[in-house]
Amino acid sequence: MIIGIVRVRNHGGINKMIRTYLNKVFTNDMIGISCYRNEMDMIRLGFGMKKIDNQKVIAMYEFHIQTDFRLIDNNSIVLCASMIFLDSDGTEFNNTAKNWTKKNLPAKVDSFEVNKWGDLIINLQDDKCIQVYNAYQDSEERELWRVMEVGSDKKHVVINNHSMRNLMFKNN
Repeated sequence: MIIGIVRVRNHGGINKMIRTYLNKVFTNDMIGISCYRNEMDMIRLGFGMKKIDNQKVIAMYEFHIQTDFRLIDNNSIVLCASMIFLDSDGTEFNNTAKNWTKKNLPAKVDSFEVNKWGDLIINLQDDKCIQVYNAYQDSEERELWRVMEVGSDKKHVVINNHSMRNLMFKNN
């Protein structure tokens, strides 16, 4: 593998513009994972690091998951979407995520793949993997996941459950 380029397997799912953007995001290390409990019940992953006011470090890119997912570490499921409902504010999920993060992050992305249903697999170094999968087969359009540059008004990728034809760059 060429340094700085993430391998991507495209199973007919993503166009060149989306693939280029995801490749840009995933050439950065994964630096964090947390959940946000509100009307969306969203999981957030952070990629890349940038400093604000030369002090606080935040993610350069955020990846928001609003469908089923699991984090696998050496063939064991460490975190999954249903864990955010174990308590009212996501504390148990965030505590488990924080402990895993301390031991395992930052982590390099080895490869990623997207299929025609919007499922995404992010393979991390050392036999770790994030699997995001479309849990919706109904006719209502639902957001599955999105990726954006933090603190930017630039466009970002939004993936929904209505096939990969609806992939697009979309403003906030």
